[in-house]
Amino acid sequence: MSGGKAKPCTSEDVKVAEARQAAVRPPGTGTGAAIVAVANTSKSACTLQGFPTVAGAGNGSPDKNVPLATTHSGSAATVSLAPGARAWTKLTFVNVQGEADGYCESGAT
Repeated sequence: MSGGKAKPCTSEDVKVAEARQAAVRPPGTGTGAAIVAVANTSKSACTLQGFPTVAGAGNGSPDKNVPLATTHSGSAATVSLAPGARAWTKLTFVNVQGEADGYCESGAT
């Protein structure tokens, strides 16, 4: 990148551009997978660093968001995003049965 080092991306610089269920998931494991893409919507380059994380919401309520336990796989690379460029990641997660399935009470009130 010419002209120096790009600044770290902030939540103002990047927005979710796409999120979908992955076509290929680990078979027979009860594990789900999603593909998430973010786009640099700012007018300057920025860098993403580290591992992406998500928060779950109890009963769909944003005020019930809690950090999820994460297990990092591999090493995180720094990704430079030019204005308008996208970065993709695949998130895997364990499917948890809901209250309608007879257990795993959410605790949301």
